Amino acid sequence: MIHDDTIARPAGAVVRFAGDIDLSSIEQFRTAIRTAEEAGGDVTIDLRDATFIDSTGISALIGAAHHAADRSAGVTVLVMQPTMRRVFAMMQLDAVLTVEPPLDAVLTVEPPLDAVLTVEPPLDEDG
Repeated sequence: MIHDDTIARPAGAVVRFAGDIDLSSIEQFRTAIRTAEEAGGDVTIDLRDATFIDSTGISALIGAAHHAADRSAGVTVLVMQPTMRRVFAMMQLDAVLTVEPPLDAVLTVEPPLDAVLTVEPPLDEDG
């Protein structure tokens, strides 16, 4: 399990979002990001309590990164949920956002024991 105790206290505006980030919550998520952007400077988006993110949420994060670059600022996303971290890694979001803990830490996360799947070969017809 990844622990967030190595994450420095963020500077600038912080957006905290819990639960699912999807079509039903995207307007609230975008509004929170825009409000943080209006404060100026860097923006930290704290998704440590988020459980899911779909393409609309990813799009909002990429948009925030582009807006930040336009004003010479940065966006840091705090994400702990292993499935979300895998999505971030697959989409290489750390190329446009600062992701904390760094995405290479995903490689050290081990699945819970009950999530390990054992595949056995099929039985042959004789037995």
